[in-house]
Amino acid sequence: MIKVLRTVHDHRGKSYITGTVLSEDVFKPRHLDRLFKNKAIEYAEIPPKQAFKGKIKPVIVTGIWKRFEVFELFAKHTKTLGIDVIVAGSEGKASKDIVKKHGFDYIEVANSPLAAKMNATTIRAKEKGYTHVICVGSDDLLSKELVDEYLDLIKKGYDYIGVTDFYFYEIESGKAAYWGGYRDRKRIGHTAGAGRVISKTLLEEWFWKPWDNKDSKYLDNSMQNKLRSSLHPKTTFSLKEKGLLAVDLKSQVNMTPFELWDNTSYIEPELITDKFNVRNSGND
Repeated sequence: MIKVLRTVHDHRGKSYITGTVLSEDVFKPRHLDRLFKNKAIEYAEIPPKQAFKGKIKPVIVTGIWKRFEVFELFAKHTKTLGIDVIVAGSEGKASKDIVKKHGFDYIEVANSPLAAKMNATTIRAKEKGYTHVICVGSDDLLSKELVDEYLDLIKKGYDYIGVTDFYFYEIESGKAAYWGGYRDRKRIGHTAGAGRVISKTLLEEWFWKPWDNKDSKYLDNSMQNKLRSSLHPKTTFSLKEKGLLAVDLKSQVNMTPFELWDNTSYIEPELITDKFNVRNSGND
């Protein structure tokens, strides 16, 4: 959603006064970009009208493909959070065995399209009666303090929770980095793909498919497009500002390589390694 900072007009000439909260779909993409650039609009949170009622039953959903050594790190840490985990795998007995070894729920699904594979995990969450899903990659580690923050926001009634920045750690080199979030006009204010929390209420609106089945790339944008027209209570926050941690583990086989992309800088690796047991044996 977007909030109007000063009176603006859509392509039909309709006016929207300061303080109005609208769906991004009201404006054409190029017009939307100009409004952001001119600081006539900003992204807006939608506060909940009431607290969550009933028992909260969250589940972490993820997928596995190769990199079993990274999955081992993910599994050992994630089990300490005390939250159920659903994993979609695509390598038959090999992926099933490693997932089952850690007591996680396993689904065998083709690896492509990737969105359909991930949607299989949220559909399983529906079948098993979970109230909220926490979307991560099998190379993403969430701190206990971050999960506690999620649960507090869930209790307040938010249907969508996301983080705007993230930490990274490369296992082979022992290097660590901090990404401060998107700052290009088209994506400023968008959340990181990992660490998104979605309620049952919002998932039902999406038929329990937060991603478009056809997609194998740009899954972050796939969900972000769905969020554009959603009027459900949502909130986002900066990990760094709240003193919380979530880390994406990088290895030699990655969809996104470890590098200093826009708004990223190297940090002391101890910030990560003091919190998460991720040191490579060669880096001890």
